[in-house]
Amino acid sequence: MSNLHAELHKKAQAAALQYAVFRWESAVILAGTLLLAVLLPRPFPWWPGWAWPALGAIALAAVIFSSLTDADTGAKVLRQLLEEQLDPNLIKDEGLRGQLLTAFTSLLQLETWRLDLPSGSVKTHVDSLMPLLTAWVEQVFQLLRYLDTHRRDFRIEQRREQVNEELKTLSARRRFERNPQMLTRLDEGMEDLGRDWYTLRLLTAELRLAERRLSPQLQDFATDIQAVRELQTQTHMLDEQVAHLQGDLQERVKRLREQVARIHSTYTEALRRA
Repeated sequence: MSNLHAELHKKAQAAALQYAVFRWESAVILAGTLLLAVLLPRPFPWWPGWAWPALGAIALAAVIFSSLTDADTGAKVLRQLLEEQLDPNLIKDEGLRGQLLTAFTSLLQLETWRLDLPSGSVKTHVDSLMPLLTAWVEQVFQLLRYLDTHRRDFRIEQRREQVNEELKTLSARRRFERNPQMLTRLDEGMEDLGRDWYTLRLLTAELRLAERRLSPQLQDFATDIQAVRELQTQTHMLDEQVAHLQGDLQERVKRLREQVARIHSTYTEALRRA
């Protein structure tokens, strides 16, 4: 379950209300009500003084209600909040950023569709799946950031060259060293550098594997999005379909989270002495 999903929707409710209050229609209603109350307080003899404020309040309430229940508005607000939390501009590589935005678009199109669903079992089930889909996007964002950083991170290549040079130096010294204590120290230094070399190789392998897996993962996400939409056509097997989808999504989010955690750990270790 994604904490991000709950946090976004909590903020979205407050943001949607703020958006509704500050819409241009709301400003027109307030200004019009004020002008009519001042310039034309009683257009008819029977017109009460409180009529304009009351009508203005009703019209404003209608605008606010329509904004809060409008699917497009809800998706727009959610997109703004999502991009604040998972800022695509942090990913400098255009290709990687484009893949993130594709995932964003798919998720938000589904959100618009979900908000338009009538109350019922389908909407309830879709509501239960949205946190997992949001968690998937959150983990992909983290993964893409590591891939993007690695493409531009000169420190990794510098550290790799440094380790190779230090290994050559220690190996050359060891061939001519006769002092047992110094030989032990050289062996320990080479062993330490060997661990660094292995970590750097492991990081490269992890990131290459992540890049190869990225396209299938994005395709799986698109398939899951379509499967969620198709729940509306399910009648007698709805519960089974949802249970199957939940299991698949939970497993994919778990694998992604473990993958990101491994890369984070290896990246941190690789830069330990960079």
